[in-house]
Amino acid sequence: MKTVVNGLRWLFMKLGGGVRGVGGVTGVVAAVMVCAMVTLRAGGGEGNRGGEVGEVRGTWLTTTANDAISTPEKTAATMKRLREIGINTVYVECWKNGYTQYPSEVLQRTVGVDRRPALMKSDPSDPPERASGAGRDLLGETLAEAKKNDLTYIAWFEYGFMAAFKDSDTHLRRMKPEWLSRDKSGNEVAPNGFVWMNPLHPETRRFLLDIVLEAVDKYDLDGIQLDDRIVWPYVTMGYDEYTKKVYAEEHGGRLPPENEKDAGWMRWRADKVNEFSKMFVQEVRARKPGLIISLSPAPYPWVYDHYLLEWPKWAAWTAADGLAKPVNMANTPEVGWSGAGVKPGWDEFIPQCYRFSYDAFEKTWMQQVEQMNVLGAGRVKDLVAGIRVVGEGADSTWEDLRKSMEVVRKTGGGGHVHWFSRGVLDVYPRELMEFYNVKELGYVRHPRARGAARGGAGAGGDQGEGAAHKSTGEAAAALMQGHFSSEEQSQTSRAFFDIRLHMTRIWPGATDGVWLYVEQAMRSAQDKPYRQRVYRVVGLADGRARSDIYMLPGEAITFAGAWKDVNRFDGMKPTDLSIKDGCSVFLLPSGDGKYEGSTQGHECKSNLQGATYTTSEVKLDGEGMRSWDRGFDSGGKQVWGAVEGPYIFKRVSEAEAAAAAKEDAEGKPRPDAK
Repeated sequence: MKTVVNGLRWLFMKLGGGVRGVGGVTGVVAAVMVCAMVTLRAGGGEGNRGGEVGEVRGTWLTTTANDAISTPEKTAATMKRLREIGINTVYVECWKNGYTQYPSEVLQRTVGVDRRPALMKSDPSDPPERASGAGRDLLGETLAEAKKNDLTYIAWFEYGFMAAFKDSDTHLRRMKPEWLSRDKSGNEVAPNGFVWMNPLHPETRRFLLDIVLEAVDKYDLDGIQLDDRIVWPYVTMGYDEYTKKVYAEEHGGRLPPENEKDAGWMRWRADKVNEFSKMFVQEVRARKPGLIISLSPAPYPWVYDHYLLEWPKWAAWTAADGLAKPVNMANTPEVGWSGAGVKPGWDEFIPQCYRFSYDAFEKTWMQQVEQMNVLGAGRVKDLVAGIRVVGEGADSTWEDLRKSMEVVRKTGGGGHVHWFSRGVLDVYPRELMEFYNVKELGYVRHPRARGAARGGAGAGGDQGEGAAHKSTGEAAAALMQGHFSSEEQSQTSRAFFDIRLHMTRIWPGATDGVWLYVEQAMRSAQDKPYRQRVYRVVGLADGRARSDIYMLPGEAITFAGAWKDVNRFDGMKPTDLSIKDGCSVFLLPSGDGKYEGSTQGHECKSNLQGATYTTSEVKLDGEGMRSWDRGFDSGGKQVWGAVEGPYIFKRVSEAEAAAAAKEDAEGKPRPDAK
């Protein structure tokens, strides 16, 4: 026994340790199991993670530069058309240029009007006729039509702390000058051309929270979103009397530094934004626990340098990071505060990766993925790409848009949101309809939508069911089944070992996916496999597959060689297995019957050789597979796994596999001994 233990210790060090590992105990097969380039795992509020859901396929709806929601009739047609195209989520403007887009008692109490008044433009670019009448209840109207079409509805509080465009004489700007942020010269217009409410002022904090809570109370919203305006107004701002007063109170009477980019001064202002963010989420979450709380910021770290926002860190906040009582918030009692004890967790992050070419988009997106992995606890599945389709300048090409959506999937992102609806409705409706292919693949709902685990080919159908979905899972599992060897690669490079891999179907009568027994061993020690697992492969409604990893009960070594006799599993049930949370992987078809994929974020935990998480990358075809498993420490440094590239496994026949196993059992010499 001691010899076996020592041998396994040596094996783990080789397979999981430095320059020559195949990926260690979490190893090759985790990748083999067809990990995926996509994460389209469902999220769900703060805990609904049904994997058969899909991705966010959204668009922003604005009253500017289009007429999609300019009348009730056009609103109805727009929502119907978006659903037909395959969009599942709409982010609808409801707070803009100092006015709500719905009747607001909070606004009425504050400035004397309950929405945009007649003759006041919602946007400076609006033609006179659009501002001739008072604002409609745009929120209520668009919400009703979205619900009719089973669209997830996110109320988009676009302006956040912004009070007005520089040329707009809004009620807030005129009546609440003490609320406004200013630069060193006393100017209220920031370099970005807007007038901002001070995010530190206790009354502005309460005001913004109250208009959001009011909408949450009055309307059956699926979620709310703050834009890139829940920030410090600009790095040059913060020299208003109130901010200087608070700074002095916290710094022994000293005023803020004259240098707006002083590191400590920037840090202090960023901390105040973080402070409000926590209070905001905690109160909103307490008011309606299942609500989707969404953020659409500018890319990081640019947004910190200019707006003192470090949103990737918000993704890593836990319950321990929450505030026990409100800070600097008007009319909010500390005792019995509703937000106490609530986790300050945002549900989704949609960085505005608006670029004029695919290459520029990919560079920005990959930077956001990296930041989410490093700072955001690996929550890449909750990272959704804001993609520019139209706007100032030339429209995106379809090829750039298609590639942008696909790279988000391949990197494990949670979906995409198009800026803005005109691009979806008028520029690429046919192309997007073909891309989403709802007719054949089914309608995919927002992963966090209520009832999202039951989306299917139509509202209410199970997305894990149906012939099209099931065939996807079976096609993926078919490439995984069989016997594989890395002997050829090991003979050409000493960086790789001769590994034997067996993946055999068990429980063929199961209706909840394809179940595979997986066994992996050194060629020279096949009676002592270093990895034994069970996988379940299921098809998803969006044309992909997911493979879950399960641990065997008891001593796994007792099942060694079971790939030759699957009847040994007849006395076992799926409920006897234990799933490895966070290690499910996904499969993306890449054409010609091939698949490729990778794990998502940092969710597959590991403590092998000092690692904290593992990643896997895989490519599958009829001849075999390529798999690359690696372990990383908390700082992102690789601590085990192959460093020269993936293992290349060639498919071998069952007879060859059996003969090799027999040779090993009989102790015959083999050329792979090293």
